[in-house]
Amino acid sequence: MRNLLALLLVCFLFAAPVRADMLGAMFPGAKNLPAPEWIKPGTRITWYIIDGTRYNNPQKKGAAGHGYREVFVVAMEPGKVVLELRFYLLGVQPTGPAGLKTVTGGVVTTPGAVQNCWVHPTAIEQILKKPPPETKVALHKVEFQGKQREAVLVSYSKDGSTFMWDLDRKTGLILSRSEKHEKKGFGGSVMSASGSLRDVATVKLPWAGQSNPGWLKNVTEIRFQGQQRSPAAPNIAVPLAMRIRKKAVGKKWALFEITQGSGMNQAQADAALDAMTTTKTPVVCGAACPAGVWIDATALARLQKGQVIMRNPITGADVTVFFVGMDRGQDICVLRWGNRLGYFDYVYDKKTGGLVRAAAQDDLTRRDFTMVGTR
Repeated sequence: MRNLLALLLVCFLFAAPVRADMLGAMFPGAKNLPAPEWIKPGTRITWYIIDGTRYNNPQKKGAAGHGYREVFVVAMEPGKVVLELRFYLLGVQPTGPAGLKTVTGGVVTTPGAVQNCWVHPTAIEQILKKPPPETKVALHKVEFQGKQREAVLVSYSKDGSTFMWDLDRKTGLILSRSEKHEKKGFGGSVMSASGSLRDVATVKLPWAGQSNPGWLKNVTEIRFQGQQRSPAAPNIAVPLAMRIRKKAVGKKWALFEITQGSGMNQAQADAALDAMTTTKTPVVCGAACPAGVWIDATALARLQKGQVIMRNPITGADVTVFFVGMDRGQDICVLRWGNRLGYFDYVYDKKTGGLVRAAAQDDLTRRDFTMVGTR
């Protein structure tokens, strides 16, 4: 249970719009600004984040978790930036970091200020001239990627909560952030979270710049069925269902909502998709997304088995071409995203570029899905 709490804490911290209201309140001038000039489709930002909760009641056990947050700029339009989020949860097992847990997500938001990513430099200059109430601002020097940078430290405290951001004055990069929330008394608690920027890179994908596939216009929902198995009980298969529902579309991107269900049989798993308690996860796909609901079919036709699409030296998770060829009577291409500790397999129909199968493997479970229909 303690490990589950740690997992949930990190997921909460990693969620795309976490405390976005606070960031917007600190930098109100960013609301109508574009992204900084250096932000382009294919920009990848990697963070390390740690958080935990301690209760004042000694009978209640606290929890903590840590991991990496990987943000991809999938697409950009006037007034919008489309971000793919991937969260690598580390060390949640009792024996230490034996496995790598991955959670994915996505968001379409305004580009002037993005939590754990950037704030437009113009908004930073505005806060230097006129800080908001209860806010302190200070200039200092920091080093990142071997370069000395002039940074702006912004702190805000009120009602038992403290927030801090350290920003590169020139580029607007958020170099680090922290927050602490304290509730007094025996029934109170202290929740703290902090993060630091580890890497910024530009990823050049073989399908970068391509428009949405034509078939996407006629599809509102894609359904999958599958099963989950555990190494501890390999002969027991739990039926699964997954629904990918289209929510918004741009010229080179789309926002989807993924719902997953399980049950004693396939009918129960399918019915669970519409249960009130089922979690709905936003995800995005687009021209600068390393893997997702589709890959441009023309680019898929040129990929070769063993080809490396992307590497991230911080997370250790790469995207590679795992298989190309005929399987189950279908010409497919499989992209594998992960490492020896865990991975996702994305199986694409080479004719359409659409996702037709998917698998996820870690040290505890394996999940397999096959597309069963669209509408």
